[in-house]
Amino acid sequence: LMTAHTSKVESFVFNTALDQGISHGMKKLMRVNEESAVVSEKAIREVFARVSNQILASSEQKPKQYLFEDKQNGVGFTSADLTFAALSSVLLCPKELAPLQLPENQMPKELFSLRNELRDTPAGKHALRMYETHRFKNTERSVVIPKSALGRNRVSNRVYAVVGVALAASGSFIASRL
Repeated sequence: LMTAHTSKVESFVFNTALDQGISHGMKKLMRVNEESAVVSEKAIREVFARVSNQILASSEQKPKQYLFEDKQNGVGFTSADLTFAALSSVLLCPKELAPLQLPENQMPKELFSLRNELRDTPAGKHALRMYETHRFKNTERSVVIPKSALGRNRVSNRVYAVVGVALAASGSFIASRL
């Protein structure tokens, strides 16, 4: 996975270093163990539940298309959507990033199971839709919405903090399963 799209020399050096203790050293440094994996998995599920609730919190009958969607003010895709999609991609494995991800047949069964479960949540579907809709799309018509349009400073900071916890938890959980 770490040698995708690298030269033969880089692949050899990385694989040799990995065999000689990088993986063990990282797990030790990051305190990755079964207990931390359980805590991390719980944090991941909590983040996905919170983001799912944000998406389902709509005054209309259908889920929001974006985390801070506000049709009245013309707000749609924001950095919160981008951040959540990017940081959850390591668990969700969107098809747009397939060349950079662990193939399904090499994925540990616990990780495969969690990936499928998270993909089925409103938050997981949202993140995958962000990749499908916005990854490698033409951005000429994109506009930057001032932070004051929705008073998002405070709310966005909470979303980034929650997503940051998910990223840290994802790393610990995945490292414990590889």
